Amino acid sequence: MNVVYDAAQFVDGSDANYTFINYKPGEARDHPVLAAGNVSAPGAVVPRRFLAVLAREDHRFTRGSGRLDLAERIFSDAAPLASRVIVNRVWAWHFGKPLVATPSDFGTQGEKPTHPELLDDLAARFVRNGWSLKWLHREIMLSEAYRRSSRPRKDALAADAANSLLWRMNPRRLDIESYRDTLLRVSGRLNPELYGPSEDADSETSVRRTVYARASRSRPAKLPQLYDFPDATQTSPGRDLTTSALQSLFVLNSSFMKLAAEGVARQPAGADGDAARVRELFRRILARDPTAKELDSALSYLARGSLESYARILLSCNEVIFWP
Repeated sequence: MNVVYDAAQFVDGSDANYTFINYKPGEARDHPVLAAGNVSAPGAVVPRRFLAVLAREDHRFTRGSGRLDLAERIFSDAAPLASRVIVNRVWAWHFGKPLVATPSDFGTQGEKPTHPELLDDLAARFVRNGWSLKWLHREIMLSEAYRRSSRPRKDALAADAANSLLWRMNPRRLDIESYRDTLLRVSGRLNPELYGPSEDADSETSVRRTVYARASRSRPAKLPQLYDFPDATQTSPGRDLTTSALQSLFVLNSSFMKLAAEGVARQPAGADGDAARVRELFRRILARDPTAKELDSALSYLARGSLESYARILLSCNEVIFWP
């Protein structure tokens, strides 16, 4: 069983060629300042403590390494800041755009919130509801702003082209985790098993949800990187959305898309006639029937193409890749 326990770290810089690091379990110690990272010339010892600017009382840590003290102070002394940071990131997850454009910097160097009263209100009620993320998700998703259509209006575009006032939902693309899971589900290949070890996201045999994909610092998976997965060696408050030719090539040529299209095309194989097969594809992939124009176009395509290649077209359309 894996556990976390306190251990004091001692860095031995006596050797010119090697740096030895020793850990002594059950101990805790205050570290000295190492100017320029030089372990051979330690400076003044700095006691374990909380940030003085956020501390209400004595900010020193006295229990072991201070991990527990730090966690408790974040949700007590720093509660106003911590709650705003959490609310801002959850809001960005649902709307594609945070209330504070610099989610990792709420200081003087960061951006001001676009809706400060909304951020304060959600943060205060988030704390009153026991820091419940379930409550926060529900509160946001049941709001009128979240349930608005993403369709543009000429009058609103003229008044607020950037949608700062949230008069519509921001159109946004699925992240790669959701897109990959969607492709596995509609093709009938998704393994819904919970828990267990991580898997290689690039492997054709990996059909579990992408939350179980392995994030390796030394050998990052190629598929998540195509769709803006951040560098695993650094912290990242969000993802920079890009549209590249490599994404198009993935949709057109990858074995993963080929297997997904084969799986979807196999589902309506028993349907009577091309029109019935096309309807089954639309219902399975887009959860709706095709329009008369779409059905006519599909039948024209199938006169010279395969059901599998048409399934790939549907799997790569904006109606699948983008939120409604």
